[in-house]
Amino acid sequence: MHQFEIWLANLPRLPDSHVLNGLHPVIVVSNEAVNSFSPVITIIPLTSNTCKRISPTHVLIAGQGLRRNSIALCEQPMSLDRMHFIRPVGYIENDFDRYAIMHGIAAQFGFSA
Repeated sequence: MHQFEIWLANLPRLPDSHVLNGLHPVIVVSNEAVNSFSPVITIIPLTSNTCKRISPTHVLIAGQGLRRNSIALCEQPMSLDRMHFIRPVGYIENDFDRYAIMHGIAAQFGFSA
């Protein structure tokens, strides 16, 4: 598992939550050291609902192995146990998209990017 890979993952259901759950593509955002040794991987979920209100934490992702254009929901970072990952589906190769994802995460946490 590598940073910026896109995986299909089974996101856990959180009671009374608006956070995505069920099968969704996700982007691995944890670094290579964590991905090599940790049983827990940090991800950003993707949604194909591109009609969502635009936010500084939303990044449009097109292609890159996805069947549909999707929005990276950088306001919903989460850590998943490896057992929740189903299969790889793509990779964010585009430097602009990588930067936009990191900028979206920084905006969520109030960091300057």
